[in-house]
Amino acid sequence: MRRGVKLGAYFMLIAAAFLFGVVGTYLIGRHGGFNIGNMSLLNSVYFTVVTMSTVGYGDIYPVTAVAKIFVMALIILGLSMVLGFITIISGDIVNERLENLSNRISRADAARQKGHVVLIGTSGVNMLLAKQLKEKKERFMIVSPEKDISEQLNAKGYRSYFADPTSESEIGSLNLKKAKQIVIDLGKRSDTIYALLIVRGVAMDVNKTIIVQDQEIERHIKELGLSANEHIVNPNMLAATNIIKHVYLEGINII
Repeated sequence: MRRGVKLGAYFMLIAAAFLFGVVGTYLIGRHGGFNIGNMSLLNSVYFTVVTMSTVGYGDIYPVTAVAKIFVMALIILGLSMVLGFITIISGDIVNERLENLSNRISRADAARQKGHVVLIGTSGVNMLLAKQLKEKKERFMIVSPEKDISEQLNAKGYRSYFADPTSESEIGSLNLKKAKQIVIDLGKRSDTIYALLIVRGVAMDVNKTIIVQDQEIERHIKELGLSANEHIVNPNMLAATNIIKHVYLEGINII
């Protein structure tokens, strides 16, 4: 996406530079600035293309001071465009490779951990758990499906890894079978179910807590079947139950 935006802006600059070259060549040529007597629009386009591409056949050349200055500017502009294009492409390739290398190093570091808590997702419950685990100096890691959020968490001192929780290869590379507890809190129904199925495959014997926000998701997960080490927690239902308890058993007015 970022490369596409850069290339789009770059091609707009090329179009503007090309238009500058064609119009400038045509106007200067009509006033005798080049060796041909009558500069046509076709010759203006032809000269701009061969000059900006640094080919320069030499069949059309400037003869006045103004024309020479203009052509020098056009050549510099053409070279800048070529170098700019190379920089954009090569820079993105290098950044992509460095990013991939950084991700591999991060996941290798995550795979070395053991006896820790793994928080998959960065929704409300997991973020509260992360804060409390950090305060208690417990060993834990956060798996975030959003790169920007993962970077923000790392900047705040958390151990966070960017990975797609619905990708078996990415989750498998984290070696979750060494964890003591896995908490899945992704918010979306489909992501939660996919993540649970993948985590089951790579960490079958690890205790798992699945955070759900409504009874519909809870029902779907229960239909898949829960093992003895898997538990569903519905924060909304717990809150509602707690409120009802206070209202009817303790007579507290919540309004």
